[in-house]
Amino acid sequence: METHTATVTFDPAKTTAEALATAVTNVGYPAKVLKNGG
Repeated sequence: METHTATVTFDPAKTTAEALATAVTNVGYPAKVLKNGG
């Protein structure tokens, strides 16, 4: 990815943005949650 960003849509009844960021980081792609508006 040129911008090093991704937009992810998820079901908040099943997970959280923080949990997704942790999972992505754990497989080798450092991730953080950006608040609305980046």
